[in-house]
Amino acid sequence: MLANYYLLTDESANPKMTNYLIITIALALFLIIIIFIFKAISSRQGQSKGLLDNKLHACLGKYNCVCSEFNSEPKVYVKPLQAIGTVNEIEHIQNIIQQMNGEVVFHNSHYVSATFKSKWFRFVDDFELRIDVKLRLIQLRSESRVGRNDFGVNRKRIERFCEYYNS
Repeated sequence: MLANYYLLTDESANPKMTNYLIITIALALFLIIIIFIFKAISSRQGQSKGLLDNKLHACLGKYNCVCSEFNSEPKVYVKPLQAIGTVNEIEHIQNIIQQMNGEVVFHNSHYVSATFKSKWFRFVDDFELRIDVKLRLIQLRSESRVGRNDFGVNRKRIERFCEYYNS
């Protein structure tokens, strides 16, 4: 214990330890940034999940995804949106996605697939919706392509989309 105190108070040893600590922290941060860059690049590969039996895919316990199609787990569930039912529904949806800085990748009369990129590192998230004509609902799904947690980003995106849609 006394030796450790001596190392911390010894003027000749202290700058060396400080330099070693600074270099170690800088290297660790550099490695973390490199990992984030590679994850961001890998998120640009691939595409959205699409429809399965005319429904959006379930999130399956992943906490980087939210979906209104399945009410199985509260952490990943969001309420569907009541459809307005206009003739230009898909066009209106595409305009909202563009206002939110998203890019529509594919659409047809009842389905839209879009992507959003994060500010930092440009991670790609998929945003999908399906119009259920019979129930007059819009089923929504948003998922990060990489990682296990999105810190609520996808839920906020869907909430924001709903606000735009209803305004």
